[in-house]
Amino acid sequence: MNSSRPGISIVCVSYNGEQFISGALASLEREFSTSGLSYEYLIFDNASTDDSCSVIESFFSKQNLSGFIFKKSQVNLGFTKAVNILVSLARYDTLLFINNDTEILDLSETIDHVKTGKLRDDEILTGNILNKDLTPQRNYFFYPSLRVYIAELFLFKSFLEKYLYYRSLGKLKKPRFLKKVYFSGCFLVMKKSLFLTPGGFDETYVLYHEEGDLLYTLENEGLKKTILKDRIIHYGNGGNHISEFAFLHYFRGFYIFLRKHSKVPEILLRMLFFLGFTFRILLLRIGIRIHYSPFASFYPIYGKKMEMSTCIALHRRVLRAVWDE
Repeated sequence: MNSSRPGISIVCVSYNGEQFISGALASLEREFSTSGLSYEYLIFDNASTDDSCSVIESFFSKQNLSGFIFKKSQVNLGFTKAVNILVSLARYDTLLFINNDTEILDLSETIDHVKTGKLRDDEILTGNILNKDLTPQRNYFFYPSLRVYIAELFLFKSFLEKYLYYRSLGKLKKPRFLKKVYFSGCFLVMKKSLFLTPGGFDETYVLYHEEGDLLYTLENEGLKKTILKDRIIHYGNGGNHISEFAFLHYFRGFYIFLRKHSKVPEILLRMLFFLGFTFRILLLRIGIRIHYSPFASFYPIYGKKMEMSTCIALHRRVLRAVWDE
């Protein structure tokens, strides 16, 4: 396939996205159908157990679109592998990565950047990400570091995040600050050639931190990061309670990132993980409820309480999985 063909390939991995996927696709179609751009949809269903596949197929049958590839897997391959499969099928030179639990309100600047050639070969775009009530949702995260790792494991990340967040106010669009952060993967736009520079997503990650790994790797290539005025609602995990799968791979991905990119000895990373999760389990065993979800401060849905025994069992399974990594 000719990877330099002008246009945009919309890449979306769906898992149990029945509630939002139709709205996400409709909002994308509303923006691109009148854009004058060549575009296509590349959708991958990762073994959903709801009616996501029927919803997606119904949407495209009604739209009668020819630029549509829909891959379905009988097993959950993970986000990174699914994305890499879709990108290998992309016909156009620009990729738009979007979550299935989003809704586009305005995409005019993105379309203009792609249509007029403003998008540089070494540039990644994102937009203004919003909550359901249209309040701003934080769309940037500091690259994983040892101090954030410790804060996450020992449950004082929210305090550190608030400190770092307030220090970042007013600095977001400054180049020196942007080198310290990566954008959320819920909405990203870049050239296909840039995504493939490091070989796409590292499939050692399954879910979470893969976009941080990609951007961190590309920083050495002189990566330019740009935040546009476009507006995208991100509902957060399709509105679902955080799953064991997500919880596991969030922490596993954090560990993998530091093992890959930091100078911290692996044995120290492993011991910190063991101590941190043992501390969490101890708190749970003596009846202290903790904000176990790493996303509770971003999406209210993640603040839902889990049965104490279930939460303890989950922490034990994740501890074993990362210890055996």
